[in-house]
Amino acid sequence: MNELTLAFNPSSATSFLLQALAVADTLVLLAALPLYVLPNVYPYTGVLRSYYELYMGLMPFLWPIYLIPYTGTIFLTVLVSVNRYEAVCRPFSTAKLCGNDKVFLSNFVFCDVSFLVG
Repeated sequence: MNELTLAFNPSSATSFLLQALAVADTLVLLAALPLYVLPNVYPYTGVLRSYYELYMGLMPFLWPIYLIPYTGTIFLTVLVSVNRYEAVCRPFSTAKLCGNDKVFLSNFVFCDVSFLVG
């Protein structure tokens, strides 16, 4: 679990958001592995026949596991875009609107929402 923890750097909200986005993208890739890669191994190599036969039964469980980090990645991309827009277009009010505490809170809220939506 230490590989998935984010380095807490209270001085930069942008670096925290980009680290969170990198973790979400990594989770999307890991969740896509059993959904898109493993079913194609058996027809080409003959390996993982039992997984190939169970694949359609596992699909109702694999699809939501894939959609949770995928939705989180979309939300985090929007959050990074809003943060950068505020920093560039409104540099004097950025500290009030996009402060570190608000960015951390919105990151965790988006993670919870993506878990509920996914």
